[in-house]
Amino acid sequence: MTNQPQKPKARNLKKPEAKLVILSFIDILKNISINNKNFVMNATSKMIATNPQISIQELQRTLGVNESSKLDFIRQLYIRSGNKILNQLFPEENILNLPVISFKANGESIALYY
Repeated sequence: MTNQPQKPKARNLKKPEAKLVILSFIDILKNISINNKNFVMNATSKMIATNPQISIQELQRTLGVNESSKLDFIRQLYIRSGNKILNQLFPEENILNLPVISFKANGESIALYY
C-alpha cells in the first residue's frame, strides 16, 4: 500500500468565497486588450461595461473565437477559466463547482446575477 496524499473532501464555496471567484474573473476581463484597446471600460462584481470601440467581429478576428456576442464571449471565458481561478484561489482544496452567474446584456453593459 502506498502512502498517497489524501485529497481534501470536496465542498461547495461559501458566499464570500464565491464573490472572490467572481472578482478574480473580473480581473481577467480587465486585463484583456484587443488591438491596444481595453476590452472592459469599468467593472464591478455586479456590472461589466465593455468597450464600445471593440466590435464582436474585431474580437473574433483578434482572438480567434466563434462567439456571436460580447455576452457569449464573457460567458464562455468564465466557463473556460473557472478551474484555473479555483486552483489559484484554493490550491489545497477540492471545490466542486464554480459559482453560478447569469449574464444579461444591455447595450455595452453586462449585468451579473449570482
